Amino acid sequence: MDSAYPGMCGAGNKYGFAFLCDLSCPSFATFASTNLSERVGVKLLRCPINGLRPVSEFQYAGEIRPMPDPDTCSDAEWADYVFNRNGATGIKKEWWLHIASGIWFVAERNTTTDEILRTYIHGEGPA
Repeated sequence: MDSAYPGMCGAGNKYGFAFLCDLSCPSFATFASTNLSERVGVKLLRCPINGLRPVSEFQYAGEIRPMPDPDTCSDAEWADYVFNRNGATGIKKEWWLHIASGIWFVAERNTTTDEILRTYIHGEGPA
């Protein structure tokens, strides 16, 4: 069945909803195999508790870095920890907050591609 939307045969509309087409339709298979964030046009982040959510529901809180012992480190080492950041690209472990639920978690993110590799609750380890 042809659709008023170019390139679609009724398998979906501009909002990503499937209709007027059975699951065996080739257009539906193409639609279903595309990345969800590409279909909805919103960047998504997986909360370990609440699943995929729009990134607007989250707050980035910085890279996880080992803290020196404040009782034994020098003032220079402490100042370096507090004020300096490593801006090198690559895979970073970061603190994120899901604002809607108040869940703090760790995201491993490739800062070169901005791809989230995995998320997990701190202390529970990667899933």
